[in-house]
Amino acid sequence: MQFRQPRHLTSVRIGLRRRCRIPGPAPIGRARLSREGVPPRGTIGAVESSGLACLNEREASALRHHRDVDSDRIGDQWRSLRDALDKRAIQAKDSMQAIFELNDAYGRLDETERSEVNKVLVEWLLSDDAGLRYDAEFIVEKHSLRKAVPALRTLQDRLENESSEPGAPYEWAKVNRILGGLASD
Repeated sequence: MQFRQPRHLTSVRIGLRRRCRIPGPAPIGRARLSREGVPPRGTIGAVESSGLACLNEREASALRHHRDVDSDRIGDQWRSLRDALDKRAIQAKDSMQAIFELNDAYGRLDETERSEVNKVLVEWLLSDDAGLRYDAEFIVEKHSLRKAVPALRTLQDRLENESSEPGAPYEWAKVNRILGGLASD
């Protein structure tokens, strides 16, 4: 039997010193954020009002005016959001926290923002950085982004023929599985 704290006592440690009160049952294993308090679609910059992400003031101010910027800035803000979440996840020693929060942020985007972020995800798929590729592959798979199929095929060919990285065969299999899932949808 697993012990759960009462609903009103649940808290999650974020970073080294800060705690964030989150309504819901106590997390078992690692911290999970509840769906309550999630900002509405299309508001990456509304993290300070949600209490969900518990970003510090500098991170929140970088994302605050997201809806009023042009398409180039949307891509830049998405990259800065990924960097901020990744940095915070490293400090919290929870490697998957960043990708889950990034995935949730992608799900809250409206259609115009999503089309701009899709361009960034395609760019990440073709990147030499394995961390960026992993994040993009995760979001592409979870949201069934068919627009990423050409980039996935290019990545698959590159991993099969040109890559000498030790993890290339495993990533090739993962990309192949993602392509198969997108084809079957």
